[in-house]
Order: sequence, then C-alpha cells, then structure tokens
Amino acid sequence: MLPQAAQPLQGAQPSPAAHEAVVSDAVILPFPSERRAHQKPPPPSRKELYLALLLGLVLLSALLLIETRASLLQSLLFSRWSAKLHYTVEKGRSEDIAFPTTGPFDERLGYAHLEQFSLRLRENGFHITAQARQSPELSDLIRSHIAPPFGAPFASGLVIRDSHQALLYDAVSRDPWRFQSLDEIPPVLIRTLLFIENRNIGAGAGAYANPAIDWARTSKAFLLYAGRSLGLDWPLEGGSTLATQLVKFQHSPGGRTESPLEKLHQVIGASLAAYHGGADTRAARARVILEYLNTMPLGAAAGVGEVNGLRRGLRVWFGANPIAVFAALKNPHPDPATAVAYKQALALLYSVHAPTHYLAKDRQALEARIDAYAGLLQAAGVIDSQWLGVLRNTPLRFAPQAPEQTPVSFVDRKGPNAVRTELGNLLGVSNQYGLDRLDVRVDSTLDGKLQSQVTQLLRQLGSADFVAKHALREPHVLQRGDPSGVTYSFLLVESRPEGNLVRVHTDTLDAPFDVNDGMKLELGSTAKLRTLAHYLELIAQLHDQLASVDSHILDGLAANGRDPLTRWAASTLVSQPDLSLDRFLALSLERRYSGSPDEEFFTGAGLHHFGNFESEDNDQILTVREAFIHSTNLVFIRLMRDIVEFHEARLPYDANAVMSDVDFPARQQLLREIAAKEARKQHASFDWLLTTHNREAQDLRLRIRIERDAFARMTPAWRKLGFPFEFLVPSYATAIGSSADRPSALADLMGIIVNDGWRRPLLDIQRADFAQDTPYRTEFERYGGPTEQVMRTPVARLLRSVLAGVVDSGTAVRLKHAFDTNGVQLPVGGKTGSGDNRFDTFSREGRLLTSRAVSRTAGFVFYLGDRWFGVITASVAGPQAKDYTFTSSLPLAALKLLAPTLTAAVQEQDTGPSQGPVSVNLPVH
Repeated sequence: MLPQAAQPLQGAQPSPAAHEAVVSDAVILPFPSERRAHQKPPPPSRKELYLALLLGLVLLSALLLIETRASLLQSLLFSRWSAKLHYTVEKGRSEDIAFPTTGPFDERLGYAHLEQFSLRLRENGFHITAQARQSPELSDLIRSHIAPPFGAPFASGLVIRDSHQALLYDAVSRDPWRFQSLDEIPPVLIRTLLFIENRNIGAGAGAYANPAIDWARTSKAFLLYAGRSLGLDWPLEGGSTLATQLVKFQHSPGGRTESPLEKLHQVIGASLAAYHGGADTRAARARVILEYLNTMPLGAAAGVGEVNGLRRGLRVWFGANPIAVFAALKNPHPDPATAVAYKQALALLYSVHAPTHYLAKDRQALEARIDAYAGLLQAAGVIDSQWLGVLRNTPLRFAPQAPEQTPVSFVDRKGPNAVRTELGNLLGVSNQYGLDRLDVRVDSTLDGKLQSQVTQLLRQLGSADFVAKHALREPHVLQRGDPSGVTYSFLLVESRPEGNLVRVHTDTLDAPFDVNDGMKLELGSTAKLRTLAHYLELIAQLHDQLASVDSHILDGLAANGRDPLTRWAASTLVSQPDLSLDRFLALSLERRYSGSPDEEFFTGAGLHHFGNFESEDNDQILTVREAFIHSTNLVFIRLMRDIVEFHEARLPYDANAVMSDVDFPARQQLLREIAAKEARKQHASFDWLLTTHNREAQDLRLRIRIERDAFARMTPAWRKLGFPFEFLVPSYATAIGSSADRPSALADLMGIIVNDGWRRPLLDIQRADFAQDTPYRTEFERYGGPTEQVMRTPVARLLRSVLAGVVDSGTAVRLKHAFDTNGVQLPVGGKTGSGDNRFDTFSREGRLLTSRAVSRTAGFVFYLGDRWFGVITASVAGPQAKDYTFTSSLPLAALKLLAPTLTAAVQEQDTGPSQGPVSVNLPVH
C-alpha cells in the first residue's frame, strides 16, 4: 500500500515531487491494477471445461440443425460460386474452351466428342465461325470433371434445314415422349417419386433447401460405407437424391458412381445447378423432378434402342398409352384400370435402380419389390389401404414386344438421309441412330421445295394413268412393263464459289438404300463420256510431249510408234507443226473409225462380237465426235482398243517382245507369275505352262495378262475423274459400260467438266451448329473443301461442246427445246446410256444356251446452263427386268417433264441474291 503522502488529493494535481515519488515507487511496486494484470489467472476447473465443451457442441449442433433445414450457408456458398460460372458465344474460335470427356449424356449428345468432331470437320473444309467463351471458373470446373450448372437442353437431337432455312428433318419432334411442365404429371406420381427417391425436396422444404443433399440418407450411407470399410457385413446405400442422380445418369462415367470422389463431383455439380438461379431453389427443385421423369434411364428394347423417360417407358415396356395412364391417375380411384396404370408407373419409378435387371431379366423380382413398396407407400399416406388391396391383386403385365414404330416414307427422306450420311462420314459416326441423338443443327444445301417437286413427279411416273397421259408408252420410252416397278433417281447440283452444292437428291426406291450414292448401275453408253475424257487427256499428254520434238524424231514415231495414238499425234504434228493444244484436241475428234460389227475382238479373256444400237451405223465410217453424239458402240470399242494399246506400249516391260520372243526375260517372269497364281487358285501344279511346246497356252495367258496390266495402268486416270470403283473390267466393253458406274460419280465427272477441269466434292452440308444452348456451343461453316485440277481446261471446254451436240442432234435431241423460256434457250448438254444387262451362257460353238436378265437401266448425265449439272436414271433390278423394254429415252422424257420446274429454279437462283453466310445469333449465359 502506498504511503499516505504519496496519494494525490481528489480533484488536485499532484506536485512534481509527489509524481516523482509515484514513479519511483512504481518501479518497485506497481499500482494495484497493474499488479493484477501481471498475475497468472487460476486454471479453469474440470467442471468449467465440460460446461464450455457442452455449450460449444450445443451451438455447433444448433448451427448444423439450422443448416440442414434451412441451407443458409450452402445457399450463400453455392449461389456465389455458381454466379461465376457463365459463358458467352462470340464469333471465331475460342482459345480456351473445355469439353466434358465422358458421361452418357455428354457422349450421346456429342459434347464429349466435340474436339474430335472439330478436327475432322476442319480437315474437310469447315472452319469455326462462332464458339462459346467460358469464364475461367467454368472451364476449370469442366476440366475438374464436374458438371456445369446449365442443365440438359429440354429437347435435343439432329435438325436439318434446307438452303432457305425450311425444316427438312427433325429428330427432336419425332420423340414426343416428354412432359412439358409439372402440371401434366399426376400429383400421386410426384408423391410416389419423392417417397422412393428424395423426401426432403417436397413442399415442406425451405426456400433455400439444397436438393442435392439429403442429410439423413447421406449420413446413413456414410456410416454403412465406413462399416463396410472396417469389414462389417453391412449393406451399402448410395444416399443419392434426384438431383445427384440426374448428374450421375448424365455426366458420370458409365452413368455410375465408382468412387467417393465421383459422389463428391455429383453433389457439387447438382448443388451448383440448384443455386444457379439464386439462393431460392424452389424453381430448381421443380425442374429436377420434371427433368428426372423425362430422362430417367429405363434400359433398352429391341427395335427401339435406349428408353428414357416415364412416358416413353410406359409405351415401350407396357404398350400403354401415356395420356390414358396419366388421365386415370389425375383423380385416382381404387379400381382395376387405375391400379394397372399406377402399378406400371410404380414399376418404372423403382426399376431405375437396375433397369436392365428388373425390366429385361428378372421381372418377378421387380413385382415383388414394388408390392413391398406399396405397403410402405400406404403407411406413408401416399395411397390408402383400399387402393393397396386392389394394387396387390393386380398383376404386372409387360407388352410381348415393343410397339411398332410409325412407318416412314423412305422416298420422302432421301434428301435428308443423304445429308445424314454425309454428316456421319464427316464426323466418323456410322450409326444413324446415334447420329440422330447428337445435339446439332445442320444447314444443308438442298432446295426443299425443288426436292419435293422433283420427287412428286418421279413418283407420278409410277402411275399407269400418268404414263399413258403423257404418251410414255411409245417405242424406246416405256414400251413394255409395269410403271410402278421402275426406280428413278435424280441428282441436281449447282456449282458456286463455295463448292458444288447438291440442290436435289432423290430416288423412288422405298427403302433405306440410296440409288444415287450406293447403286452400282451398268448405264451403258454413259461410259463413253469417261472413255472420251480419258482419250482427250491422252491426246493432250502427247501434245505436251511431242509439240517441241524435232521433225525427224516425229517422222520416226509416225512410222514406227508402238501404238496408234502416238503414230497419229506424230504424223499430225509433222504436217502441222505449230498446232495449238485446242486445235490439236479438236482434230483428235475428227479421227475416223469403222462402225462395222463384223470384226471379232480378243478382249476380256476371250473373243467377242459387239453390236450397235442403231443398225444404220453398221456401214458408217464415223468421226469420234459423230460416234459420241450418236452413241455408236463399235467406234468406241475400236477407240478403247487404241487406248489400251497406248497403255500397253508404256508398261514396265516390252509387250511386243513378250509376245514374240520365247526367250525374252520378261516373258519368262510373267509366265512364272501366271503359273503360280493359277496353281494357288486351282490347287494344282502349273509347271507345264513353262515349257516351250505349250506356246499357244502361254500366248493366250500372256495376252490376257498384258491387257489386264494395261487396264490397271488406266484405272488411276479414270478414278481421278471420279470413277467410283477400285478396278476397271479389263475389256474393250468398258467403253460401253461393262465396268458400271454410280449416278453420283457421273455427276462428279460432269462437275469436273462444268468447272473447267477442277474437281470439287459434292456438298450436302454448308453449316453445322453444335450444342446450341450449352457452354460448348461451336458453329462450323464450310468454305468449299479440297479442290484439284484433274482435267485440262481445254479438254473440259471441248467436252462441253461435244455434249451439247448430243442434245442438239444426237441421242438426246428430245430435249432440244425443252429448256426454252421466253425465246431464250438454256444451254443443255449431256450423254445418254442404256443397258439390257444379262447373264448369258454359250456353247463351244458360240451358240447362246441361256440368257438370264439381271437388270435394265437407262440414264442421262447432263449440264444445264453455266453452272448446273446432274444425272437422272431409270432402272429395274432382278429377273423381272425381262418384262421391261425401255432405253435412255425414258429418263429423257422424265427430264423433259421436269424442264419447266428446273428452268424456273435455275432462273430464280441465277437472278436472285447470292446465298451468303447466315448471321450468327449469339446468346449470352
């Protein structure tokens, strides 16, 4: 205690001396308050510790209880996190976009494959015109394999529009098995669903409740999992809610929960989705119920594929009418009909736990489980006891098979199906069922209106009345046969700067098979166009090689050249040394050949006779141009012989020496190869072929081998001009159609001619917009695709003039004035072809023994105006072909009937505005 003198008087200031005394004493002895501050407080008692711990636990439990019921902290955390997850769609390619890598939903809709799709499309002439720009938080979330909070598109699938944006195909509207709102769902079904799966998101849940977590079920699932980890034989329960199940079905690998980490991903993804619209989750919870009932996985059924959603499940598994089922359950009564409806719905709601097991493998187990659940539902007040009794007395009856799909007209689908086929090829998706499920909108090149008009007319050609009305029963048109048995195909293409755009792609075969792209047709004299094109290319090649050669060398080639084409080229350049390529090519069309059928030709492994279609050509000596215009077979047989000899002269061995000198090394090598091949084929030794006294047998086989080698050398040149097959038939008859063709390949050749020798692919697709309402949106546009000059421009232009002659005065003269409009003639050219294709057998003397009809075909490949081209065919396949008589006059007559429609379409395109890129609508999310 301080001395009395050191205590200051109340209300008075201490003197300096007193202050010093206080300070001095304070150094040794502090004030009482300072002394207490430096004293160590006594430790709390054990009782005080227990009370503090208990108070903390009570507070923590209270906070947890409040959180589990009100979800206040969760709503704050997840709503703020989710608000950072957003994207916009902007023009051009995104430099930092993330895509999901797995999950049934992401794989089915194509999101998981978008990087691969993008690579394939860019390799085929597409570029990205617009793409999603994801926020950094969103792209990080996706790369962490957590589902973004944007939900599934309400309806998704392949949609195809035509060049005018008219709808051609819609895989979305073909699946009407979706609820549009909760009002369509009977309340008893919602109560049943929530009782089975998720009881904490109903009307009693708070405004901020997190539908992704059911604390009671989650805690139980955690304890059971912990017990199993300790070796206890406890059952496992997932503890999933409807919200997490949706994430699992859609985004988890295989639609399953394979690890605790995957469960955490599901909970986070579902929570972010629930709070994406803000802290109040009532609307999100309603969406969860609706989306679950629309997308719940219900196995797969034969002839249907995957079954998703309650409505579709009722139709597929029970053959029930969903509308009738839901009408019965809107105001349920304990009667047998209502019991059937409820039991079917209850079976599907429960079978989600193991759909393949319950719906396809063990239906008795399913019935036992739902009968047990019915008691629980009655105890919970979802159904009453009277209804329970009726329900248990109602057996669960499945449909014997999935209901038949609504029949579709394949004829009406030929255009869209061609687009689907091209899209599948571009993306590497071979299954059209899978293709239809992709979330993609496609702008095709097709003109839907014109496609419909052409298809309608081709269909009318199957009517006997229509055929008679338009005088198509005349000779050479459809002289004999049932009109309904003829299959027609039509392909029309417009050449534009962005590519060769297919405007019409159709045929009348009511089957998935595509005649234009898939049918191998022997279209007769249309092959003369390929032969002539190849011939002119060889002539141009000779001009390149010989135009600058000295005259004395040309003299030698003119006299001793190893093939007729070389001898003609050399002699022509000797007499006219300064010939331009154009003039040289024109002169090659004036070369003359006999049309006589009296000669016998060794080709195609034997001796053959050929005939002309018109007997008046038999005694003619015709130029190549005249023979092409009038389609004279024998001239082109002889022209093909010259072409084959050209290639034989350029084989890697001397064909003349092989045939003339028995000791020539190449002859011996060829004979050894032939003997080895025949030995393998017939499982016998052919060493006898190598001895010189078998000269006749050797020469026969060598002639066949040399011709085959020449055709093998010729094949790449034909394929370069669009020939669709790997091999040419080694026969002069290839010039008149024995190697067959495809309509689309003929159109490809005509496109080369129209485009001055440049080959460009036929395009059915201009734009493709993927994942439109998602953070993965990517829009592609085609800028033309690869092009290659495969024919000299002078050759292409000369061919166009010759093709015009076919219409002006040749086999297609029927069309001469068909495309006149107001006195203006739209330029037309083309090549006709017909085939009466039979399998014939002959005696050794050459007498015909049997003749079996294989097919009858006719076609016309054409150009129209400056940049339109296409092909039309008529065909009958199989033995019934013997009952028909028609020639290329039939497709010509059909094209003439189409002429007014086609002329109007061409003029509309030529005078209308150019089709530029469609503007991109860029939504913000």
